[in-house]
Amino acid sequence: MTATRTAEEPRDVPRSVTIINREQIEQQTQLSQNVGEILGKLVPGLATPTQSSSNFGQTLRGRNLQVLIDGVPQSTSRNAQRDLRTIAPSAIERIEVVRGPSAIYGDGGTGGVINIITRTPSEERLASQTQIGISGALGDLSGDSLGYNLQHAISGTEENLDFAVSGSLTTTGGFFDAEGDRIPPDPNAQGGFSDAETLNFFGKLGVNLDEQQRLQLTFNHFDDSQDTDFTIDPSVNLLPGRQKARTLEGLNLDELPGTRNTLLNLQYSHENLLGSNVQAQLYYRDYLRGHL
Repeated sequence: MTATRTAEEPRDVPRSVTIINREQIEQQTQLSQNVGEILGKLVPGLATPTQSSSNFGQTLRGRNLQVLIDGVPQSTSRNAQRDLRTIAPSAIERIEVVRGPSAIYGDGGTGGVINIITRTPSEERLASQTQIGISGALGDLSGDSLGYNLQHAISGTEENLDFAVSGSLTTTGGFFDAEGDRIPPDPNAQGGFSDAETLNFFGKLGVNLDEQQRLQLTFNHFDDSQDTDFTIDPSVNLLPGRQKARTLEGLNLDELPGTRNTLLNLQYSHENLLGSNVQAQLYYRDYLRGHL
């Protein structure tokens, strides 16, 4: 466990812990590329996803959660509650969840800490993997509802040097209900983040300086945006009785809803420096919510 800042065995952590491995992540991505939805199905005590671009309301034991990527906090000074929409599942090796309030990474961890660990290099000299997938809404299996997922990753180890590089492109089509009617694609409403495109580039380079020292550089760029011509029909609110949402075509936005997150992380570790284990970290993060 590294979500406790210092590495510990899960059995030694005096709190409830869940560790999600790579195999579990790959099983869940067959249905969804949304990290919040994957966690909602696998982590006891975590609320179901909001089906939007935000994880506002997806609490851990009823309280806010702190999200990290390799120990780097993903919250901002003006928290947009998009901490779980800053990295693609293809770049994740495992996810560690520690329940219970924590302040070791700053404000926001009243419910617990979720630390996302990025992919580790293969021990083979060179390994390559490509995945292709397609998705669609069962209410209307047409061109408007279809989306696809493309992933390619290479990694390897050569003597004291190792690396891992991956890229993924995911598109999400329109959402349709059981009657074949389009669900309004409002990120803050029931429509969720449909008509969207997500791009993720990941790279990791590590060097073992000797048997006890390691230097590692990690880069991840996540960019998703929603470009849609549809919005909610407000006239539904004037109709008597209970009505389902309706869709209007003709939306034109100057700024597309979305998230852009770039992370550069340099880590150094020494397993025996004067009898102590030393870890140092220097990172840069550039976050933008809503971009042209």
